[in-house]
Amino acid sequence: MISHPDYSRRRLLRTSERLRAQLFSDPRAVDSLEVAGPVDRISWDDAQALDYRPAELGERFGPLWATYWFRVRATVPDEWRGERVELLWASDSEATLWRDGRVLAGLNRHHAEATVADSAEPGGLELDVELACNGLFGRQDRPVELTRCELVRWDAEAWTLFHDFELLRQLEAHPATDPALSAHLRVELERFCNSGDRSVLAALYELHNADWTHEVAAVGHAHIDTAWLWPLAETYRKTLRTFSTAVRYMDEYPEYRFA
Repeated sequence: MISHPDYSRRRLLRTSERLRAQLFSDPRAVDSLEVAGPVDRISWDDAQALDYRPAELGERFGPLWATYWFRVRATVPDEWRGERVELLWASDSEATLWRDGRVLAGLNRHHAEATVADSAEPGGLELDVELACNGLFGRQDRPVELTRCELVRWDAEAWTLFHDFELLRQLEAHPATDPALSAHLRVELERFCNSGDRSVLAALYELHNADWTHEVAAVGHAHIDTAWLWPLAETYRKTLRTFSTAVRYMDEYPEYRFA
């Protein structure tokens, strides 16, 4: 039986959300979380000399453009040896993850995870987070509130499955997709929901609309204004957040290109 498109799409969305929830497993609270600020835009070296106090989840920070520095101390458990470990950080603001004076990645509401070990060694882990009290486009109507700070294991198989499914789900729902293809995708994605058979997704990726296909290159890019909805001094930090993340992607995916 073929479901009504609206019902089917709601079901596919719920499946996508369930698969997304499986990307990270075995969350572990950090050992300690301390904060210093508000301060101006200062270097990592200067931040080491600040006076820190205990921070709590649910705490809000401001005002706009203020900076806070966090010290995160955590322990990688023995059973995570050799695993990829991520820090999940949610503050609904821009932030920069540092380790030993080096930028690891940018963090924001759309990119709330950062790799802290590709092949973890058990033991202590020391990280710093530079929190900027602004959103991607400067002022925002939501508070800067720290709601998550924990270590998790990254599941490579779950990551692949989620993105394979989510790309096809978005293609099915896109208004420019041919109705016949959309209907076929919808039926087959529902079949995957019923069976969990990954060969269903693999077969969909073999579809093409002609005897030969174009070769398409997707190139990641960033558009950073010198100063648009933020002060000029914030542009420097935006470049650190943006380019450190792009370089990380290039390390992880050798075929990735960035403009």
